[in-house]
Amino acid sequence: MPQEVELKLAVPVSDPAGLLQRLSRHPVLARRTARRLQLHNIYLDTPRQALRQAGAVLRLRRETGASSARWLQTLKISPQRPAALSRRGEWEMPVQSAALERDALPREVWSGLDPAGDLFDQLAPCFETVFDRACWQVRRRDGSWVELALDIGEVRAGGRRERLCELEFELRAGPPGALFRLARELSGAVPMLPLDASKSARGFALAQGPLPRIAAPVTLADGMLLADAAYAVLRETSAQFTGNLALLLHHRNAELVHQARVGWRRMRSAVQLFGAAAQNPLHDAIDALQPLCQALGDLRDTAVTRHDVLAPLQDMFIAEDPRRAACWRRMLARLDRLEATQHAALLACLQQPAIGRALLDMTAWLEDVAPPVPDDPGAARQTCAAARRIDRDWALTRLRRLERKLLATSTEALGSDGGHRRRILAKRLRYGIEFLRPLLPKRWSRKALRQAAHLQRALGDARDLAQAVALLHSLPADTAVREFVRGVQLGRQREAPD
Repeated sequence: MPQEVELKLAVPVSDPAGLLQRLSRHPVLARRTARRLQLHNIYLDTPRQALRQAGAVLRLRRETGASSARWLQTLKISPQRPAALSRRGEWEMPVQSAALERDALPREVWSGLDPAGDLFDQLAPCFETVFDRACWQVRRRDGSWVELALDIGEVRAGGRRERLCELEFELRAGPPGALFRLARELSGAVPMLPLDASKSARGFALAQGPLPRIAAPVTLADGMLLADAAYAVLRETSAQFTGNLALLLHHRNAELVHQARVGWRRMRSAVQLFGAAAQNPLHDAIDALQPLCQALGDLRDTAVTRHDVLAPLQDMFIAEDPRRAACWRRMLARLDRLEATQHAALLACLQQPAIGRALLDMTAWLEDVAPPVPDDPGAARQTCAAARRIDRDWALTRLRRLERKLLATSTEALGSDGGHRRRILAKRLRYGIEFLRPLLPKRWSRKALRQAAHLQRALGDARDLAQAVALLHSLPADTAVREFVRGVQLGRQREAPD
């Protein structure tokens, strides 16, 4: 089966002008001539998106170069697990015009998608992508060959438009690691963000509006290698983290911020849960990403204050008093301006080369293409740990240890530093149970998960209110608003059980 092996990266810049020149001047590309193309792609599916549900993509492309133009019809079979590094079956044939040709489809593949023979006649355009492409061929002495493409344009669906600015590294020869090596060499010239959403996925998402990337279950089995279990969980948590970051490039949305943070917290929890099988390779990338996660945290705190903490208190504060209503509106306007400033700071953080390199290194390791680190003192311990197998005893031992730590903090007050530790431990226990649930006794996992989730919510509500009070005191908000929210906090602390 013909296969496409490709690394896809978003380029998080607000203005893509000049990107081509910056790349062309890079030492790796300076002596290579870029081929310039204009591409117009029409994606097709049935009204019920039968191809999409089957993991397939069908596209008609008009490719216009300096002296010629042609139409291509392409069928792709998408991977079961979306990832920045994708391996997909691909069949491409020239066709006469912007009309599908049944004879240009691979018969053995299409018959599996359309066994009844009635799907082809239902196909219709769903959305389009239109972009300029600059393409370089990078051949190396080690025999590797990578085709690099810079795509700048837009996705169009149902009257909506979204900017498209991506780098694609397609493997023509050699190992997949060649894609990451080239991307890392170029990461100082342009910012990069691993992107597991294909152009077709972005088109469908644009047609129905942005949907946050939420946590997905991971299939683990008794007797599975610890290394395989760690890879599976960390890939899923990383996809939630980077998937929502990619959406934030185009949308200001509090839920996207929240889900990006959840993905990051779940990934950190998984690193601790799986121990040496995960900690050693990822700890450098995690440290390098701290500025990005701080920017996410600041934005999340402001969004929670604005939309979750204050919104339910509005009527109580205003009490049909026009002066208090004006005071409240001024406070909301200040928070909105702060949110916009923090969102811009997040985008600026994503443009830092160190952030892009850390995300690339993390993705390379999770896709199992990162080279071993020479003379790594933890390598032997990591190899030994990864070679063992997981089972119920291993899972219960790890999680009951967390449960004991959580119970030991039961006397800490909600608003104290100890209360913050309780909240972190409750999160780690909850995420651990969700990761390892197929291996756990059902009665114990249900009870422990319910208790951890309840405690996390209670502690989270107390923290959110405390953060709101601190945030309002840092802004030039009216004294009446600050004192009112502080009074609510004190009242809830008195009502909270010991």
